[in-house]
Amino acid sequence: MSRALTLALSLLALPAWADWQVNMNEGVTAISREVFDLHMLIFWICVAIGAAVFGVMFYSIFKHRKSKGAVAEHWHENTTESHLDGCSLCDFDRHGCSSDCDPDGHVRHL
Repeated sequence: MSRALTLALSLLALPAWADWQVNMNEGVTAISREVFDLHMLIFWICVAIGAAVFGVMFYSIFKHRKSKGAVAEHWHENTTESHLDGCSLCDFDRHGCSSDCDPDGHVRHL
């Protein structure tokens, strides 16, 4: 019942959308036409940038999906320490060499 009521009310509101204008009006004077042309140029540049961003995003999702065998990186609890795993964190004596560090002084990834 709720869906039918929502549909009926939205159909009643359709005439309100008849004069819904989203874009700029093209002007009458030469300067206003130049402003409109600049507006449309910037709009299409934004559309191209958006299409490129979504294209790269969808390519990345498709290329690195789990069904293709991509394996996620296993991070240490503290990502700062994981990024510094080339450094000897045992020298900083944060966790102790016996528990989280290998004999070379690097953080062990569990």
